[in-house]
Amino acid sequence: MSNLFDLTGHVVVITGGAGLLGVEHAIAVASHGGTPVLVDISLEKLTSAEQRLKSLDLSCEIRALDLAKRDEIDSLLLDLIETGLAPTDLINNLASNPPMSQSAGESVLNFENFPLESWELDMTLGLTTAMSCSQVFGGWFAKQGGGTILNISSDLGIISPDQRVYQDPALAESSWPVKPISYSASKFGMIGLTKYLATYWGEIPVRVNTIALGSVKSNQTPYLTKQLEDRIPLGRLAGPAEYQGLVVFMLSNASSYLTGSVVVADGGRSAW
Repeated sequence: MSNLFDLTGHVVVITGGAGLLGVEHAIAVASHGGTPVLVDISLEKLTSAEQRLKSLDLSCEIRALDLAKRDEIDSLLLDLIETGLAPTDLINNLASNPPMSQSAGESVLNFENFPLESWELDMTLGLTTAMSCSQVFGGWFAKQGGGTILNISSDLGIISPDQRVYQDPALAESSWPVKPISYSASKFGMIGLTKYLATYWGEIPVRVNTIALGSVKSNQTPYLTKQLEDRIPLGRLAGPAEYQGLVVFMLSNASSYLTGSVVVADGGRSAW
């Protein structure tokens, strides 16, 4: 059974690789014999992520580039092939999701006032880059006869955000933050992208699936944490490392008959 989860020989490109979950995805891949390639715009953050893996006696590759620029994605694929790191898997993990604790007072996030520029930026980072990376890397996988794409969505790609969780009575009502429309739209879009590509490349096969993640413990305020926990049947937020096993499952032969699927891992929140 352990061989089912072996990722030896896998080269996994992880977008948003320097972020909180990108690093955890990399640890999961490297711990099971694969080579994670962390892709992000900040070389400083990528270097920090690399040091995190090294502290665990794991290795990775890092590449600093702007995924909003299609030519840089094309160049990344060529670079990896030429350096003997031909990719076998892609994790579309990049997203724009600022902590809500930092949004207090920004009434511009209200739907009525939400700027088109913010919509376009968030959709570019959260959805367009996933489409572009899937074109480039998925197209490569198809030519090689197979591969795996894992799209990272959210329980807010399944349900609508409950804006009441941000209405902290310690703040003035005018300061209550709002989860922006662009986050929900991009996460719903990731699920649509998944189903489209799973059928488009089905018989090759390039397997394409989505994980809809729940809230992850980071720097939420005590009030927001309590509000979220009260809406989760398991009664707590996810730890950053809790999705590692699911990522390995989705990339490995253990899920060889899984494509076009959305695996919801939100502590039961969307079941209510």
